[in-house]
Amino acid sequence: EQVAARISAIEAFREDGVFSKEKYEQVLGYQGIRPAEFEQNLKQDIIASQFTGGM
Repeated sequence: EQVAARISAIEAFREDGVFSKEKYEQVLGYQGIRPAEFEQNLKQDIIASQFTGGM
């Protein structure tokens, strides 16, 4: 899935070069964002970029 691939590629969510779910939740928590909310926003961004890229 594109959302998972994008999330795992974000350096802030990686530890020792590998995606860390704990780090992911910790970073989002510091910003007051729930993982489900972040993932939904990212999904919308992907859809929007595909839509505008196809025009």
